[in-house]
Amino acid sequence: MKILIATDTYKPTINGVVTSIINLQSGLQTLGHEVRILTLSSTDQSYIDSDIYYIGAYDVSELYPDAKIKIKQGKKELIHILNWKPDIIHTQSEFNTFLLAKQIAKKLSIPIIHTYHTMYEDYTHYFSPNKKMGKKAVTAITNHVANHVSAMVAPTNKIYNVLTTYGVDCPIEVIPSGISLEKFETNIPQQEIINLKTQLNLPQDNLILLSVSRIGKEKNIDELIGYMKSLRDKKISLVIVGDGPYKEELEDLVSLYDLEDNIKFTGMITPQQVPVYYQMADLFVSASTSETQGLTYIEALASGTPILCRKDDCLDGVLLEGKNGYSFEDKTEFLAKLDNFITRKDKEDMMIEAKTTVGAYSKAIFTDNIATLYQRYTKSDERCDGLGSPLKCNTQQKKYTMIVSSLILAGSTIYGYSFIKNRKSGI
Repeated sequence: MKILIATDTYKPTINGVVTSIINLQSGLQTLGHEVRILTLSSTDQSYIDSDIYYIGAYDVSELYPDAKIKIKQGKKELIHILNWKPDIIHTQSEFNTFLLAKQIAKKLSIPIIHTYHTMYEDYTHYFSPNKKMGKKAVTAITNHVANHVSAMVAPTNKIYNVLTTYGVDCPIEVIPSGISLEKFETNIPQQEIINLKTQLNLPQDNLILLSVSRIGKEKNIDELIGYMKSLRDKKISLVIVGDGPYKEELEDLVSLYDLEDNIKFTGMITPQQVPVYYQMADLFVSASTSETQGLTYIEALASGTPILCRKDDCLDGVLLEGKNGYSFEDKTEFLAKLDNFITRKDKEDMMIEAKTTVGAYSKAIFTDNIATLYQRYTKSDERCDGLGSPLKCNTQQKKYTMIVSSLILAGSTIYGYSFIKNRKSGI
């Protein structure tokens, strides 16, 4: 089968969406499928590099995380894709490359499958003057996408429920994203962990808490820093891995609390380094409620590192309370469960349980499930109407949703852009 994966974000960006796409791409290729990527360029130039089509774009990540706006049509690249004749398109974002995917699907009369990766309601502070308006924009855009695809993939039941509340009317399949478990299961030599602690200026006998994520406001890392104030006099360190627009403010917060000896920022690290950090940690921590699946939680567990995370629906089936980790809802509960972990004598049993519980999230299972979904929608009785959408879709509804979502998004974007310009100008 020929499969085109369309995504606004791809390598070298490192996040959960890109990780999922890379694992899907390699898994499908292992099964013998031909896979190509349609994505946005890091410059204003469009070009083809092997099996990747890059469309010229402009970086607007200050307005929204990792965001770009397509500024080139990519005619040569699209003609190349049309001549290749993919059997199906799997879209991974709702904006630039989704619009291109619709054009290709219409020309070739092929289906589109879409994975809904992002809880946009938790990111409205980037692009909307208020959360209510932001939710309206998100709902309109989501339904516009749903009206042009054969099915949506929800990585968790949490996303399935969100899509249902938005009134999404296309089929929704719950398929958890998979990871390369073996990458994290391989035991790291103890000397390598000792060297990393020395490099980060961490006491060798301290309990290590680890946060791995993009450093944005929605990740609530400031809460973890606040909790560390209560742990200042204990032999506990917090290592924050990642980068993002909120990093400078968090560093100022750490300085304000005089916690520089207790909290370390690493900035971005290479994918090859990530397993070492997980295995260096005693406990993976997160206060985020913006996760769609929380692949970092699964990576931590695969590494044998128990988790202590804010209670969230995305943890259903992943977190086994008291067995491979804990959930919390406030500071008091966080500190109580951390203390429980510190004092319990069966930490090794928790580490074993952590590795055992993530078997269902292997790349192979994920890929098989997605490939089966493709086969279902490329059969003759599941053909689409030439827009990549199910035949049931109402044309007037499509047009209305498109107009509404465009107007709301345009207004929100203009507001957000003006806000950023004024903030930079000191206004």
